[in-house]
Amino acid sequence: DLNGLHQSRTWNGIIYYETGRPCDSEENEDSPPPVMPINPVTESNGVGHVSLNKKVVTRVNYMFSVEHDSNTIPLSDLLGDLNINLFKAIELLLSSDKPLQFYATNKSLDIVNVNSSENDDSDLFHACDSSDAAKACSSVKAMLTLTHRSSLSSDFVTYEILRIRNDVLSAIENDSYIIKYVGEQSVQSQTEIILDGVPPREMGADETGYFESTAKRFLNNAISVSPEGIGSLNILTVKIEQQDLKEDEDQGGNVEGAIQGRNRPHRDFSNLPSNELNRALQSSSSIGIIATITGQYQPPPDINFPVLVQDTIDAGGETFIGDLANPSSVSGDSSSYFENVREIKVLRPPSPPSLSPSLSPTVSLTVTPGLTSSPEKFFDLTMIIIVSLAIFLFFLASILCIYYRRRKKNKKECLHHWHPA
Repeated sequence: DLNGLHQSRTWNGIIYYETGRPCDSEENEDSPPPVMPINPVTESNGVGHVSLNKKVVTRVNYMFSVEHDSNTIPLSDLLGDLNINLFKAIELLLSSDKPLQFYATNKSLDIVNVNSSENDDSDLFHACDSSDAAKACSSVKAMLTLTHRSSLSSDFVTYEILRIRNDVLSAIENDSYIIKYVGEQSVQSQTEIILDGVPPREMGADETGYFESTAKRFLNNAISVSPEGIGSLNILTVKIEQQDLKEDEDQGGNVEGAIQGRNRPHRDFSNLPSNELNRALQSSSSIGIIATITGQYQPPPDINFPVLVQDTIDAGGETFIGDLANPSSVSGDSSSYFENVREIKVLRPPSPPSLSPSLSPTVSLTVTPGLTSSPEKFFDLTMIIIVSLAIFLFFLASILCIYYRRRKKNKKECLHHWHPA
């Protein structure tokens, strides 16, 4: 039908932009890396998270305090130099740091731009004071722009980029200026949580994701209103690393224990119909969860992040249980796994002995779970002591024996001298 050739048409294609480095003959070595042009047809998901043809853009800020001679290194030259050096350092770590290398290979993580600018000195956290009166001190904010597949969360990228801040700082240090990192830091905790009153099975993928998102929301809400007022702390990710299903110690046929729980009953089962009562009685197991929790934090003050997470869950256990049992409409059936949870507990590692009465309370002493004393280690230490003592006694006996023989020999020679044959 030739008449259809002249009818209006609708564009159903996708325009995708790619940029590359200029040819060597055209590239200006002093210019910063090019900015990746963004397709104007995008869907905004918040600051630093923009959909781009199934890719997202994540922006992470580094803050530096830089002492430099403004006569030999003007601020504009300093910012340009930082752009180039930061870009090269991140690019190198994307191929050498194992977590970043994995994301680069499997999630197409890439650095596309660095934009350094002078930061406002009125910012209390990033105020810059020079130790040398002859030098200027500049507070610099470097915005790192990275792209990756949408299957990789921007929060994971943010944590990893903040994690390598010291490696980046080491890579860009030089003799032309003194640079210090003064920005946000990555924090991490591996926390073991026990849920009492779950079905006798491990969580599935949807239930794991539901717990992780609920835990992240709970921690951020609880920390934001905590008496400590740590407003500059933001929980980035909660990831379940391991599950361990356990028999509930209250359940040796104890129906009352199954219904009421141990310490903090969450629901009243006394008036439940028989079918719901049976369902409640099936939720008689406990599950241990090892979760890696990450965040970003702007000091001061210094914080003990693992202890802070433990205290927050302990203090807000009832709220956490309520969040798990009363989901939003988008959670579907994932929350049914947690609807009969009676108690949430955090296992704390044993506290190490105090090293000094003047030990600062902000010092974090990390105790790795599982690395505790055992009968085998005690036996090994005892054997070492016994063997060492046996060797010492052997040498002592040898010395005494030699001394005794020499003394006896000298005595015989003396007697022979006075009584010749």
